[in-house]
Amino acid sequence: MEIDDITANSWFNATSVPAALNHPNVAAVNGSFTFWAAWSTSGSPSKPWAARSSMAPTTDTWMSIPSVPAGTERGSAVFGVSGNEIILADGVTFIQLAFNGRQEMVDTVSTYNTKTKTWRSLPALPEGREQAGGMVVANKL
Repeated sequence: MEIDDITANSWFNATSVPAALNHPNVAAVNGSFTFWAAWSTSGSPSKPWAARSSMAPTTDTWMSIPSVPAGTERGSAVFGVSGNEIILADGVTFIQLAFNGRQEMVDTVSTYNTKTKTWRSLPALPEGREQAGGMVVANKL
């Protein structure tokens, strides 16, 4: 993995991500990168893998963190950061790897508190989406 040091205007090599991932849910909060529930590049690529790790570039070490609650694993989610919480909204729980293949999108919204290392559920969205962009502005995703 390579990281861009914006202040130094240079790139540096960091420890590789613990597993090869496709469409991971990634957020940066309090100086660390965090990812959950991505598509695996091996095994069953049509189901999300409950991967989860966090890395602080200053230590260059990946740490295991609590997984998303069982049954809420998804890739390609919208995410945002509000204070110490990372918000995951929507995403895909199944992909049929074929031309015009089926995808199962969800309207699930979850938050992970990076300080308490706990998850909580929020009200579902009106409709599921995937691969959308998102950010938190004025405490709204």
